[in-house]
Amino acid sequence: MNGTPQPSLQKIDELDKTIRDTYFTMRISMFVIGLLFPLVLWLGGLVFLRLELQGSISAYYHTPMRNWFVGPLWALGICLIVYRGYGTTENRILNVAGVLAILVALLPTSNPSAGSVEIFTAPLLHGIVAIVFFGLIAFSCIFCSLGTLKEYNGPRWRKITYIVFYFIFAICMVVLPIFTAAILHFTGRDGHLVFWMEFSGVMVFALYWLVKTIELWKSTYNDYRSCF
Repeated sequence: MNGTPQPSLQKIDELDKTIRDTYFTMRISMFVIGLLFPLVLWLGGLVFLRLELQGSISAYYHTPMRNWFVGPLWALGICLIVYRGYGTTENRILNVAGVLAILVALLPTSNPSAGSVEIFTAPLLHGIVAIVFFGLIAFSCIFCSLGTLKEYNGPRWRKITYIVFYFIFAICMVVLPIFTAAILHFTGRDGHLVFWMEFSGVMVFALYWLVKTIELWKSTYNDYRSCF
């Protein structure tokens, strides 16, 4: 027996709890970013700048709310890249999705305001990148989220509920961007329908991330707390 002191079980438990808390705090932070992103653009611009509702979320890039558009996308993108997915496939998907979130900010859509100062825009690439981003998250919903459910030991009805939620979220994240693109192609940007479609897509992403966090929390802490 060597003289190296062995860590106590209490210290190991404390370290384990710190790691778990950090992990779930990061996930909750990503949910909050997704939830507040469109709300801050809309209500923040309205209340503090008397800015009317824009035709799309991306249009806020060309307003005084630009920093509030670019900042959350960078934050969310970096979190998705740093975040470790469950398995190699999900991890790679989230890494690519993180890069795409940043590209949405770096490749702004066209400026809807006539007579404004000309700046770099890439509306086609912007739209493609945004659609692929939601497509990857939808793919993760359908094909990767079920992997963690194998470790879930709670009630069967709750497990089925998670599966139903993930399926609905995935369908929404695929349909909403395609429907938005179709509106842009056939009707232009009249009204605020595109904004509300994009708003719904971001909310679906935020809700998916929240539900997945709840599932992981219950599964991970199963040894410490009962699943009810």
